[in-house]
Amino acid sequence: MLSTITSFAGVVPMPSKKHSHVKQIEFLSLSQNRVLAILITEDGQVQNKILSAHKQYNDSELTEATNYFNAKYSGKSLNIVRDELLRHMHQDHRNTHREMRTAISMAGQLFADESNSDSDAILVSGENNLLSIPDFVELDKLRQIFDTLKTKQILFDLLQKSMFTEGVNIFIGEESGYQMFKNCSVIASSYEVDNEKVGVLGVIGPTRMQYEEVITTVDVTAKLLGSALSNQNNSL
Repeated sequence: MLSTITSFAGVVPMPSKKHSHVKQIEFLSLSQNRVLAILITEDGQVQNKILSAHKQYNDSELTEATNYFNAKYSGKSLNIVRDELLRHMHQDHRNTHREMRTAISMAGQLFADESNSDSDAILVSGENNLLSIPDFVELDKLRQIFDTLKTKQILFDLLQKSMFTEGVNIFIGEESGYQMFKNCSVIASSYEVDNEKVGVLGVIGPTRMQYEEVITTVDVTAKLLGSALSNQNNSL
């Protein structure tokens, strides 16, 4: 939406799941020793993953594992759950209950990938809009901008500067602190869910732009997104 309204490139990192809290999990038996794990967090995120098991679990075993996991971990943050599961996986489970062993084995696989960098989950839309901007007519400038959009760690770090500051942040050219953005301006704003800052969104365009219009667009979009997510949260 940002890229369409501004005719620039819109960018938003996916909200970090590190501080999300588990609402519930469910394990469902599939064929050939496979299990479908469904994780729902309290902020409404849903993650599905097919897990490989060392045996074919029946429905009763998976129900017991589901009940055990939800009783023990519901309401805890994903970070805490992952750390506890990893610790349990390295312990001797011969004297533990069957449902505990099953839950740890299944959930351990599900949470194994949660340590991936947040910078890997950045969405960029409308890059092609930049092709029609006169400021980027020079091939070298255009190539540098596209390289910048591909360098997600730098883009993530820049956007994170706006995460815990008030209002809309404006980075013009080298003011961003990154040489790669010398021909760009980045307008970014954080958004809140239930009065807690959870993410940031922004627009990347030329250093010559109608700043007042773009700033208003980014500001309003951030507020609308935060309001929509808060309403969704309250309806869960």
